[in-house]
Amino acid sequence: MTSPISARDVKKWGIAGAALDGIDAKDLQDDCDAAWDEVESYLRAAENISLPLPTDKIPLTLKKKACIVMSWDMMCVRGFDPTSSTDATIRVRYEDALAYLDKVAAKKIQPIHSNDEGNSDDATPDIEEGGSIVVSDADRGWRTSLL
Repeated sequence: MTSPISARDVKKWGIAGAALDGIDAKDLQDDCDAAWDEVESYLRAAENISLPLPTDKIPLTLKKKACIVMSWDMMCVRGFDPTSSTDATIRVRYEDALAYLDKVAAKKIQPIHSNDEGNSDDATPDIEEGGSIVVSDADRGWRTSLL
């Protein structure tokens, strides 16, 4: 099995890149595979999600959760100080990721669109429907140089 998450994803969403220094590429891939397998175990429990997921249909949220799971597992093996605020954050993120995945398994959250939900054919493309309406006071003159 090849995981849809990479070392780049782990550095982006999981843990500081320096924490990956010295880890063999094969071991890193094994860790990615194990973390993704854990995420998939929650998806299998949901029963409304067909596996395996096509790589192009995997939501970034699930990849991020897998990176967080992997980070926690790595830090447990490498050692860390759960009393430090930085390391405690790793634990909280891991617990939050598992809580999210629990909700996926309980069908309270559906991170993947089913085939019928993905149908975006608009029968009236020339008519704007729904959306937000913003009502505001007069312009206050606030501007930013970024716009």
